[in-house]
Amino acid sequence: MDGVFEVPHWDDQGDYLSDSFGAFGNATFHVSDDLRLLGGLRYAEDSKQQRDQLDWGVWPPVPVPGSGSTGEWDKWLWKAGVEYNINDDMMTYFTGSTGYRAGGINVFGEDIPPTYDPETVLAWEIGLKSTLLDGAMTMNVAAYYNDFTDMQAQSFGTTPG
Repeated sequence: MDGVFEVPHWDDQGDYLSDSFGAFGNATFHVSDDLRLLGGLRYAEDSKQQRDQLDWGVWPPVPVPGSGSTGEWDKWLWKAGVEYNINDDMMTYFTGSTGYRAGGINVFGEDIPPTYDPETVLAWEIGLKSTLLDGAMTMNVAAYYNDFTDMQAQSFGTTPG
């Protein structure tokens, strides 16, 4: 514009670094030949770092030292359930579990916190798994209910200037 070279860019925040660690265990306890209890535990740990913001007022753009935000989150998660064999070809089950998505780094701006909270979910599932017609057909049916807390969503807006 007016002979000035403009660099188009969507992200003036630079690159992000993300590290995740998880450890988990699952167990099945056979109450009888047809009835099983399920349990599991997971530990999740996440850290994110925004590399220093880029100064797009110069060419080539250079990082602004000390301008990157960081965030760390961790969560214990669980799963519990029961499975029951109705017969050799049908099994029904019910489970409850928790889930988690790490928080993150916000784009810088006035009145915007540098990080946001993790998203969590409490999930319930009930279902039936079956093999029918002497193995010629498989029919599985399930119903789910998920209750989210701090659901993450992305939105775009414009700012003056």
